[in-house]
Amino acid sequence: GPSQSPRRLWSLADAIFAVEKMASKQDPLAFVKDLVSNDNATLLAVGIALGVVLLSVVVLWLVFGRTSRRRRSVLLVGLSDSGKTLMFAQFVYGKEFNSYTSTEENKSSVSFGENGTKQAELIDVPGHERLRNQAIEKHLPSARAVVFVVDSVQFSKEVRNVASILYDVLAHQAVCKNRLPVLIACNKQDTATARSSTLIKQMLEKEITTLRTTRIGTLAATDGSEARVAFLGQKGKDFQFAHLLPVKIEFVECSARQSQSSGLSERATNLDTVRNWLVNHL
Repeated sequence: GPSQSPRRLWSLADAIFAVEKMASKQDPLAFVKDLVSNDNATLLAVGIALGVVLLSVVVLWLVFGRTSRRRRSVLLVGLSDSGKTLMFAQFVYGKEFNSYTSTEENKSSVSFGENGTKQAELIDVPGHERLRNQAIEKHLPSARAVVFVVDSVQFSKEVRNVASILYDVLAHQAVCKNRLPVLIACNKQDTATARSSTLIKQMLEKEITTLRTTRIGTLAATDGSEARVAFLGQKGKDFQFAHLLPVKIEFVECSARQSQSSGLSERATNLDTVRNWLVNHL
């Protein structure tokens, strides 16, 4: 029969190299037409495959990138009188005021970092138990980070209640699923009787180890109907915050109230540890 010129075979490297040349041509459309007319099937297939890959990247960015951007809120959580609202006021208004037990959430957009490049919606969660639980359920799934505020002065008296609230936050499905970073802000360090962050961490780990046994019993008694959280830590071992990885828990010492001995220009330094942490996690 009549002789036919054999279809040219391309290696994958040759095909990719030729596709890259398309970007340097003045008329990419003409290059594509040339591919079709010369029946360079392998090269054309590689070009189409690369196009599909690029389209997939764009779609993934639209889905997950936008979801991440939507999660831009930072929750301030803790017991009443821990200093949450005062911390909120310092970040939002740059000054302190006489706070009171919050009966509703405070919310405001705040800029962090150089030139305000890091944006966040700061939410001061009410200290009242019922309102606090409602606010956590409402906002935690869309949160970018959590700042858990602790009264370092009264901590020894409040350790059980603090551990109970912290347990609820850390074991929440949203924290586990989204791997939310959590900062334990040991507040009121301007007071001489304040406990150190190291001691607070040790006492919380010990209390959560005890609390964990109680919580497991409660869940079993309700046939799992209230089980919205996983077991915290590693079974058979005393609880440690390091066991929660990839959820990262960090501790810092801070003071939302300006020290009487410090000058006005030094006010912001009392919350620098919290501010720097937020910049790194927004």
